[in-house]
Amino acid sequence: MIFFTERWMDDCDPSWNRDPNLVLPFGFGKRACPGKRLAEIQLYITVAKMFHAFEITLEDDLQTEFNFLLVPAGPMRMSVYKRTPVSY
Repeated sequence: MIFFTERWMDDCDPSWNRDPNLVLPFGFGKRACPGKRLAEIQLYITVAKMFHAFEITLEDDLQTEFNFLLVPAGPMRMSVYKRTPVSY
C-alpha cells in the first residue's frame, strides 16, 4: 500500500475516503500486528487516567459529520481543569 499524503488534505477528491482498507494501522489477517490488543488496552488506560486526573468540558456544542468515521465538523474548544485529589 502506498501512502498518499494528499488524501488527508482539505482540497482532496472525496472518493479517497471510500476504500474500507484506507486505515489499517495494525494490518490484518495472518500478518496482523501481535501487539494490537496491547496497544488498544494502553489507549483505554491512558484515556481513563486522563479523565481521572482532569475535568474536560466542551465550550461549544459539538457538530459532527460522517467522513469515513464520525468526526468533528470544525474546531473543538475544550476546557481542561486539574481535579483535586480525593482521599479515600
